[in-house]
Amino acid sequence: MTRGLRELLDRSPRERAELGLRGRALVERSYTWGRQAEKLAGVYRWLAGGGSRPEAIEAAA
Repeated sequence: MTRGLRELLDRSPRERAELGLRGRALVERSYTWGRQAEKLAGVYRWLAGGGSRPEAIEAAA
């Protein structure tokens, strides 16, 4: 963790800003309430026997 923080702090302000923008875009694209609701609905459909296993479900080994 210390190494990761040091690497981040060693980047230029511009690089850190770009990382922040990319991180925000990822969250807005993948982790909105709407996207999470879609994922949960996919799980319920799968549990009810409709379709393939959603990516949100890990197969037990």
